Amino acid sequence: MFRFLMPFLVTFALTAGAVIFMSLVPLGPPPLPHTLIFLGVVLVSLLVFYLNARFMLKRDPEQERRLINGTVAKAEVLAIEDTGLTMNNDPMVALTLHVKPEYGSSFQVKANTLVSRVSIPRPGDVINVRFDPENPQKLIVV
Repeated sequence: MFRFLMPFLVTFALTAGAVIFMSLVPLGPPPLPHTLIFLGVVLVSLLVFYLNARFMLKRDPEQERRLINGTVAKAEVLAIEDTGLTMNNDPMVALTLHVKPEYGSSFQVKANTLVSRVSIPRPGDVINVRFDPENPQKLIVV
């Protein structure tokens, strides 16, 4: 959860530090070194924010592979729990699923996924999943 907040917290802390630093400078035009320090801190905070945001938005290559090469199956929702995490007003939930592949035996797995607030699955609902045939515990809800 803190992974998503970290860029904002770092940017806020660095910018607040720069503002406090500049408020300590006497009134009048700030001397050149103070202005350069202020601009440097602001630029570093923006760079840290950009790099963290870029890292967070990068797609997981293993999840991409499962989405492309995974085996399609139907899964019945056995239980649903709120994890307390929300992204873009969509809650992340922990689903306990009974996966029924077309070929092979069925199995039970627990998976975390984001769901829409207007279509939260309920126990008994059937959803589509893709799973790794080599490790069925690794799946994604599609």
